[in-house]
Amino acid sequence: MKHLATTITSIEELDHFFEKNMIHFNLASSVLVQIFASRCDTDWIRHLTTAIRNFSPKWVIVGVTTDGGILDGRVITNETVISFSIFVSSLIMPVMQKIQPGTEIEAAESFLKKLEPVVSRTKGVLLFATTFSVDCSLLLQQIYNRFPGLPLFGGGAADYSSLNRTLVFSDDQMFDSGLAAIVFIGEELHLTRKTYLGWRPVGKTMTVTKTDGFIIREIDGKPAFEVYEKYLGIKHGDNFYTDAIEFPLLLKRGKHTLARVPVFSGDDGSISLVADIKEGEKLQLGYGQIDMILENANKLRSEIAEFAPQAIFFYSCAVRRAFMQEEVELELLPLQKTALSAGFFTAGEFCDLGDQSPLMNSTIVVAALREGEPEIKPVETIIPETANPDPYQRRHTHILSRFQHLVDTIANELTETNKDLKKQTDEIRKLRGILPICSACKKIRDDKGYWNQLEMYIQENSGIQFSHSLCPECYEKLYYDII
Repeated sequence: MKHLATTITSIEELDHFFEKNMIHFNLASSVLVQIFASRCDTDWIRHLTTAIRNFSPKWVIVGVTTDGGILDGRVITNETVISFSIFVSSLIMPVMQKIQPGTEIEAAESFLKKLEPVVSRTKGVLLFATTFSVDCSLLLQQIYNRFPGLPLFGGGAADYSSLNRTLVFSDDQMFDSGLAAIVFIGEELHLTRKTYLGWRPVGKTMTVTKTDGFIIREIDGKPAFEVYEKYLGIKHGDNFYTDAIEFPLLLKRGKHTLARVPVFSGDDGSISLVADIKEGEKLQLGYGQIDMILENANKLRSEIAEFAPQAIFFYSCAVRRAFMQEEVELELLPLQKTALSAGFFTAGEFCDLGDQSPLMNSTIVVAALREGEPEIKPVETIIPETANPDPYQRRHTHILSRFQHLVDTIANELTETNKDLKKQTDEIRKLRGILPICSACKKIRDDKGYWNQLEMYIQENSGIQFSHSLCPECYEKLYYDII
């Protein structure tokens, strides 16, 4: 297997790339072309796919609009990234499907019928979908129900945060509501997928009390938007998505922490998502932790290096780019010495976790492929820049990390304080309540039915220690004869 990738802004640049790499294309049994379009320009996309098809009508073309491209660990803007996966023995099968909103279950059944004859030989399924116009949670849940554990990966089409229109396409079809998939088949083909989040919960735990599809109407019985207005000072309006994108809602499902990114705020106080959330689920606001993200990236690099891939694909949520800004490349670059990489920033990511629907938000999905046995190469260690260090380099990243530590510490202190206050409140409530007391000996009956000395009951329920003495009246009664 051979993997090539480039950026282009004109057909002339593409023709030059073909001429330069002709020797590699001539050796291929099949070629997968992935196009990560920098803008939702249908004329440019058709012009581009026509040029590729004219060069070789046998190649399989699949593409998606993006929130930015990725090439060899670098963020690419205002250019189109094209990836060429050149297979020696493997087969690739394209599946395109238009989906009318509301017909996701029927669309999933149609897709599964096409997949069923080859599923036993399938090594992986690459899936692109228009997450803003299709209920991908329902679509992917149907796929998971039929084939749990299917090695599926990919991402949702995006459009530079405008959210107006996104596309998936092949060499002769283009949908603003649909899916595009590639099925990988081959005895010599090996594929691995990895994913991680890097966002942590902060603040109080809340309960989703009313939903309507992808719309959260109420949290803790109040309009859902109030969470973002109260805790983050975000106002309702057209800028809601860009203001709230770095702060998804986090929830636990099984052993996994999942994120759900808010997209729109409604006039009725609701917020809309591109992934499912259920009534009764517990959630917290989330924030990215850069140190955790970079630690995960280095761990991932070691795992991928052991796999010895010949191609690496990134499908990373646009949230990560918005949050990390130019530092997002620190997450991507560790893999650049392992194999040539390409990919894009998504609106939702897909990766089967083995125990639930594969739809995620705010994550990064990395797929690594190779044909044949691994060729183990020495892994070059990326040495941190220590020579002549610039004390102001990545300064904002360090400041943010310190701020995150501050927030964590304050939140932990508040949690402990609340526990103490609750304990004290419970103790006061017990002492203020009506206690059964013996009218003769003054013993108190506890909630288990046992009778206790008055001082013993108070001591056990309040922590108050007694020191025994005598009041003047009792002293006079007891020691009358002496005094």
